[in-house]
Amino acid sequence: MNRKITIACVQQFSEAGEIRKNLDAYEKRFSELIKSRARIVILPELFSAGYIPNTTALGFAEKEDGPTIEWMRAQSLKHKLYIGGGIAVKQGGECYNRYYVTDPDGNIAGYAQKKNAESYCFKRGEGIHIIKTDIAILGIAICADSHISDIINKLKNSDAEVLLLPHAWPIPKENSSLPESDIVKQNEELKNYSGIIGRLTGKPVVFCNQLGDMKPMQGIMGKLMKPENFHLNGHSSIADADGNIKASTRSQNSVITAEIEIGGNDLKNRDTPAIPDYFGYTTPGSILLRRIIMPVDIFMGQREYNRKKTDYL
Repeated sequence: MNRKITIACVQQFSEAGEIRKNLDAYEKRFSELIKSRARIVILPELFSAGYIPNTTALGFAEKEDGPTIEWMRAQSLKHKLYIGGGIAVKQGGECYNRYYVTDPDGNIAGYAQKKNAESYCFKRGEGIHIIKTDIAILGIAICADSHISDIINKLKNSDAEVLLLPHAWPIPKENSSLPESDIVKQNEELKNYSGIIGRLTGKPVVFCNQLGDMKPMQGIMGKLMKPENFHLNGHSSIADADGNIKASTRSQNSVITAEIEIGGNDLKNRDTPAIPDYFGYTTPGSILLRRIIMPVDIFMGQREYNRKKTDYL
């Protein structure tokens, strides 16, 4: 039997390294949710520390009882909501890019773990992508993971009832020196991302993207993605299982909400296209970049991470 739930997405500028300041800014947005009747509130990837794609991010990693998760637990208990938020977590001498969900009783309901995490600052490896809650089974793909064909295919065929795609997605600025065709293509994908994944999987999708400045990225990819040419440009959206966008926003601090339908055999058994596979990704791209440059960069990043982690963790 189908069920309807209301989900909210909070899009807020995150200032890199300013955890307390960012938490206060997100907390102010919760006042906009009082009349929405939302049961689940989705925040972006690495929402509290901001997106820092280099080894200095290790300095902002928290334990599970650190300020961000304690804040999430308190907000869940206060507002009687499920809250999802992305955090850099240190555990067992490693740093992970995770997405935690807290429940209305103020407990941790579970976490997802980014498999294709930034290699210079996070431990890469097998991801965790499913969190079961009392109101819905959540399928979660953090940023880069949601662009990997195998991961999206597994989520499509899983018991997940709604997909959460928390992001910190660097997009070319419109006034950058990059080719105009690249700028247009990437921005159009950004604006329609929840609908794209919804149509491919036959599941409702929440795409929650961070707003912020692009910080220096290490390695080969860092030389290709100069901060002056990129930014985190928002455009969060919520789509239904047919890929119709039910709510969206642009490049400003905002809250969006939508009622979506989950569960039921008619949703599980609907016909959907095969998940595209372009050298392992759901969208076309350079074979040189994906088969040679990126694997070399990841290897270099893992070596640097292993050298630097003991200084921070």
